[in-house]
Amino acid sequence: MIIWSVVSILVLVMVLVCAKGWIKPNHGIGLRIPATQRGETAWRVGHRAAVPAALTGTAVIVVALIVSLADTRTGTAMMVVAAVAFVCELVWMIVAANRAASRVSVHHP
Repeated sequence: MIIWSVVSILVLVMVLVCAKGWIKPNHGIGLRIPATQRGETAWRVGHRAAVPAALTGTAVIVVALIVSLADTRTGTAMMVVAAVAFVCELVWMIVAANRAASRVSVHHP
């Protein structure tokens, strides 16, 4: 459970720093889908659109961790909740980023 929480928090931080433009389009860090790779504006817009998914997924995973720590009998169920939340978070981020970045004009600065 702690690993799910840490990974989700790292994903959230990555999305936030990319959304701020602190990390430019690259081939190592960020949501590297064709729509976000079209330029810096598409990169920032796509990552900004992914922030709600990252926040929600991280919140669900952290709550699952807290519940599992409070009641050890829920450990397996909370592990499943965390895994499903993480997958949903990733899918939601990619869909949101793709939609938002695809609306950005290729010639937009």
